[in-house]
Amino acid sequence: MAAGYALTFCKTQKIQHVLLFIIIAENVLNWQHDFRIKSAYAGFEKLETHLDSLGASRKDLIFVNSKEVPTTLYFAHRKGWCNHNDWIMAPGRIDSLSQLGLKWVVLAKTAFGEPLPAQQLSILKTKPSPAFPRSRLANNRPIIQRFENDYYQIYSLGK
Repeated sequence: MAAGYALTFCKTQKIQHVLLFIIIAENVLNWQHDFRIKSAYAGFEKLETHLDSLGASRKDLIFVNSKEVPTTLYFAHRKGWCNHNDWIMAPGRIDSLSQLGLKWVVLAKTAFGEPLPAQQLSILKTKPSPAFPRSRLANNRPIIQRFENDYYQIYSLGK
């Protein structure tokens, strides 16, 4: 506001244009790092494609263990939750989120810090079967690993 007000006192339009160009250039250069995908997130560029290929609807809610950084939700072009590993692995958390509409869980392996420890991940890795009841939610819906690459794993909450 102050810059706009100051521009009204410039005597020529040429000076106004030069000052406006300087202001615009400064703002673009200050935010230029937001115009590129950071190398830590490069592995998530195909997350949307992978979810689509697995039959995930654009309206399906997802969870990503990306701490409190929503970048992976943006790459997935979906709504949902993002939080720490401990938060998602709290007893009953996946059950309560599934009641709110959670359909997919995306576990980032290392881009956002530590991957889930193997003993915690085992509850999700097990294919649903009567021999492994821990791979089912309290409402008896299976948790099925559907995709894995170097950057993330995708799990669906079965019906």
